[in-house]
This record gives sequence, structure tokens and C-alpha cells, in this order.
Amino acid sequence: SAPRSERYSVRVKERFAWPLAVIASLCILYGFFIEVDWIEVTHQTIKAPVTSPLRILHLTDLHVRAFGRRERAVLDTIAAEMPDIILITGDFLTGSRKTEALLELLAQLKAPLGVWAVWGNWEYWSPKEAKDALGRAPSIKLLENESAHPRDDVWIIGLDDLMYGRPDAEKAFRDVGTGGAKIVLFHEPLEFEAIHRPFDLGLAGHTHGGQLMLTDSVGAGPPLYKYWSGRYQKRSGAPLAPCVGGNGTGNWFP
Repeated sequence: SAPRSERYSVRVKERFAWPLAVIASLCILYGFFIEVDWIEVTHQTIKAPVTSPLRILHLTDLHVRAFGRRERAVLDTIAAEMPDIILITGDFLTGSRKTEALLELLAQLKAPLGVWAVWGNWEYWSPKEAKDALGRAPSIKLLENESAHPRDDVWIIGLDDLMYGRPDAEKAFRDVGTGGAKIVLFHEPLEFEAIHRPFDLGLAGHTHGGQLMLTDSVGAGPPLYKYWSGRYQKRSGAPLAPCVGGNGTGNWFP
């Protein structure tokens, strides 16, 4: 027979193995089927040269596969927030050719100053017909190294994806006037550092809040990304310009 100490060691391992397996399974179920569908709204107040307050709703990384509970929650949240303008920083797609659910969601996005967006890396990874269908969607206006002027005191500047597109900040800012708030949209937060023109707010996505985080600062985010979630600032001309990295409403894994 085995020595007493060895038998005790085996019993201890068996005693802890099942609880650990159950805890791990519950964590996986929570992460994939419960927490992943929660919609959390974070409010930020930014000082900018506007003549009246501007209520911005920033969406990113929708990754729409089907029109389900999460998509309905997104629409309910938008209705409750009553934004003046909706800005989307890429990654609508998931790699599939199917875009019906995405287009159904986008068709229901409404704001007085419109819905403006830029490409993300998944728009380049997905089939061309999916990206083309998104580009033709009448409910949103995609900015590819260009600007828009939805209000006399507001400029929206959209940059192409840093990793797979051809971002050109000089071209995007070419028609932007000197007055008003300048809001820059880009998917990859590192693009924040490549903009050398003055602006008042940068909005990005891509990082999904650090992907797997135990706390706001502990997890995969810090070693993977320089900017992984929340508000950062850099010098843009004279003032310190904030960049807000959204955590995304969708996910790219099954």
C-alpha cells in the first residue's frame, strides 16, 4: 500500500480538484453568456469650444452576429441617453458575409446630428461584400480620412484603420476650419499619438477594455496595450486633448 503521506496528498488533490473545476466552469459561463451581454454606460465631461452643450454617444466594436438581447439593450440605452450625435469607432463586423442583423441594428440608430463612423480592423478582415454592404448603409455616414461639419461649432474627423487601412491625418483635417470643437474618430488607440493637428476629443475602440481584466488595472490590458480603457490625455497644440477608449458592446470570439 502507498505510504500514509502519499495517500493524504492524493485525497487533498481530489478534494480541491472538483471545486476548482466547478469554479472555473462558472467563470467561463459567466464571461461568455452573462457579463458579455451587459451594457455599461460611462459618462465623461469634456471642455470644448461649443456654443451649446453637445451630448455625444460613443459606440465601438459592435461585432454583430445576430439581433438579440445585447442589440436590443444597445438600442434601449441609446434611447435613454438621448444623444445629439452618435459616433462609432469601427469593428461592426465579425468575419461573416452575413450583415442582415447589423444593418437592422444600424437602421434603428437615430440622433439629430446623425450617426458617423470609421472602419476598424475587422472591416478589413471580413469578406469584401460585407464591408461593401456596411458602406452602403443609409443610416450611417462613414468617414475615411475625411471630415464632416454637422453643426456650426462641431467638426467630426474620421481616420482609416491604423493596422490594415491607410490613415492620413493631414488629408482628414484638410477642410477643417479654425473654430469649433474638433472630434477625431479612429479605431486603434495608438493612432492618438500620430495626430499632430490640434483637436478637442479623440474617440477609439479596439482593445475591449483590456480583453481580460481582473480589476481596472490588473489583467491583460496593460501588457497588451498602451491605451486599453478609459480616458487618456496628450498635448494637442496648446491644450491637453483627451482620448476616450471605449470597451466595446460586442466581442470577436464565439
